Amino acid sequence: MVLVFLTLPLIAILSTWAFRDMGWCQTNYQGKMVPYSLGVFVLYSYAALCAYLPMGSVVFAYGALVYVCFVWIAGYIDDRFGTHDPKGLLGHIHHVRRSQRLTAGSIKALLVVFAAVAYTFGTRGLHGNWWMNGLVGLILILSPHVANLFDTRPLRLWKLAIVAMAGFLMIEPLPSFAFLLYLVSVFYIMYVLEGERRAMLGDNGALCMGALLAVWVVERQPTGFQLGVFAILSLLTLLAERLSFSGVIERFSFLRWLDTLGISKRNA
Repeated sequence: MVLVFLTLPLIAILSTWAFRDMGWCQTNYQGKMVPYSLGVFVLYSYAALCAYLPMGSVVFAYGALVYVCFVWIAGYIDDRFGTHDPKGLLGHIHHVRRSQRLTAGSIKALLVVFAAVAYTFGTRGLHGNWWMNGLVGLILILSPHVANLFDTRPLRLWKLAIVAMAGFLMIEPLPSFAFLLYLVSVFYIMYVLEGERRAMLGDNGALCMGALLAVWVVERQPTGFQLGVFAILSLLTLLAERLSFSGVIERFSFLRWLDTLGISKRNA
C-alpha cells in the first residue's frame, strides 16, 4: 500500500506534464489553456484500489473498473475531438437529426449507454429483475452526465464529491485508517492541482467521478436509496436543459462564495 501512496503524486504530475506537452488542453472559464489530465489521476487512483483490495468488494471489482474505464474513454473522446456546440442532450439529438452525422458528444453518450448496459447485464444477468436492471442502468447513465454538467468551474465537482464522501462515511461501516488516508491523499492532490488551475478534470474526469458515484449507489445501497438518487439525477438533467447551473449560482452571494472557496487567487 505504501508504494501505491507514493505513486499518487507521481501519476498526477506526470499526466499533467504529458497532457500539456501533447497540447491536450482546454480553455477554462478565465480563457486560459489548462490540461484536462485529472481524469487520468482519478482513474488510476480507483484502478489501484481495485488491484490492491481483496477480492469480494463489488465496488472495487474488475467489472466495475471496466465500466469506469469505458466511461473515461467516452469523456476523453469528447475532450479531444468535441466542440462547444451543440449544448445539452437535446442539442446533440437535434444536431444529429439535422446533420445526419454523429458528434463527439453523441459518441460519448452512446459509449456511456453501452458501458452502463454491459455492466448491468454483466453483473446481474439477462434473466434478472428487468425493473431493477432498468433502474441500475439509468443511474449508471445519468450519474456521469450530471457530474459533467456541474464541472464548469474549478473544485465545484470536487466539493460535491467531498459532500458525497462525507455522506458515505455516515451510512457505511467505518473503513480502515489506510483507506481513509488514501482518500484524503487523492482529494488533496486534486485540490492542489485544480485549485491552482494547473489541471482540470475535463469531461473524462467528470464522467469518471460520476461513474464512481453510480457504482457505489447501485452496488451498496438499497432500492429506496437508488430511487431517490435516480429522481434527483433525472430532475437535474431536465433542469439543465432549461437553465445554467452556473447562472443560478451567480445569482446567490452565498453560493457564489462557496463556488470560489479554495480556488487560488494567484494569476486570477
